[in-house]
This record gives sequence, structure tokens and C-alpha cells, in this order.
Amino acid sequence: MKKLLWPLLAALLFAGCATTGAKTVTRNIVPAPDGQVAVFGRVELLNTVNGISMPTDNLKSEVYLRNDSADKTYEISTIDSGDFGVYLPPGTYRAVEIKTQGYKFVTDLKLTVPSDHRAAYTGTIMLDGEPDGVIPGTINGTLAHDAKRFFFGAVDTWFVYQVRDNQDGFEARLKKAAPKAEVRFAKALFTPSGGVAAGYYPNMLSRPEDMVSTLKAGSDMIEDIAGGVVVSLPYYLNPLIFITLPL
Repeated sequence: MKKLLWPLLAALLFAGCATTGAKTVTRNIVPAPDGQVAVFGRVELLNTVNGISMPTDNLKSEVYLRNDSADKTYEISTIDSGDFGVYLPPGTYRAVEIKTQGYKFVTDLKLTVPSDHRAAYTGTIMLDGEPDGVIPGTINGTLAHDAKRFFFGAVDTWFVYQVRDNQDGFEARLKKAAPKAEVRFAKALFTPSGGVAAGYYPNMLSRPEDMVSTLKAGSDMIEDIAGGVVVSLPYYLNPLIFITLPL
């Protein structure tokens, strides 16, 4: 039965396509393609509620991982909980940008995907949604900064972030759900573990239709900044399915 079930699940969960600014390429994501590694992690956005920092619910995010040696940027989407799971080639990556709910965080987190493991755990990237001071202008000058604020309803600022190691809890949940399954993930945490990131936060008075324009403009800009090929990986690789079915 497993032999019949796995192709169906793979077709439902892992089929997708990738797009770039210059061209369109199609990629079918199958179990461990070309020696790639299953990479799991999570993104959390903290906002202050009644003076207490609380994780935001229904969090969908995009994490842009840049592989400079391959001249590729991987756009990785999370599910509502903020979790992501994708196959990536072994190598060194930089998380050059994270977008969520109209916020943009320009980070420089490093990630090394090992070649000697089937799966890697990257940690939880916790982003503080409370701005920590406005940036006076951007790399394109004050005019660009003011134009972004006027047209896109966004203000450049600094944010605090940290990377939390929740691997024990992550593996414990998997073990509880599938007691007989082998759970073995390499620890490949994003580094550094904390710091300050540049970015912008949305003007909360903006209309919903304005926010759509903001996100669209941000998506177009990442291709210009990153260069090369942008590979979109929008589908979630469930870790429970990964460890319970033969690959």
C-alpha cells in the first residue's frame, strides 16, 4: 500500500514551479531530488499585546535564501504556522530577506546545508515586529526613502531578531506522532543567533489594496537585488511524512 500511496502524496505535496525575473523554469519537487537535503525551520513574528511580546497567528512568510556560488536565490514560503520544509542542494546560503504581513526584514543570516544528512533543522527565526528606530534614508538616498513612504505606506527602520534552537521539541513532537519512525536531523542553525536587521514596516493606515501594491513591489525588487535565478519553493514538506515513508 505504501508503494501506491507515496507517489500520490508526492504528486499532491511536492509538485511546483519556479519563476525568475528573466525566464521561467519548471521544477517538479520529488523526494530527495539530486541528492538534496530536506531542510526544516520556522519563522515567528513577535508583536506587543498589552505590553507582552506574543507570536503572531496565521503567519505566512517568504524567506529568500541566496546561494552565491550557484547564483540562485530560493524563495521559500511557510505555512500559516510559520513552519517551512523544502529540499535544498547542500551548500552555504544567506537569508538576504524575510517578508511577512507587510513587514520586510533585510537580514544576513548564514545557513550551511550539510551533504552527509538526509534532513537538517535550521531553528526558529524570531523577528520583533516593534520598530527600533527609523533609518534616515536608504541605499538609494533620502528621495527613494520618502517615495517609498508616500507611495507604499512603508517606513524604513531597524528590527531586532534572534534564532532559537527548538530541535529537541521539534523531534519530540515527531517521535510522539510516529513512535517507530527514525528521527535524525542534523543541527544546521541559522547564524548569527541574534542581532539587528534593517527593513521596513507597513503604515497601518494603508488601505488593503495599497498593501497588495507594496508586496508586489517588494517581490519585484528582490529579483533586482539578488540577481541570477529566483527559484520559488511554495510547497510545504511535512516532516512527519518525510520520516515515515520510504524515500
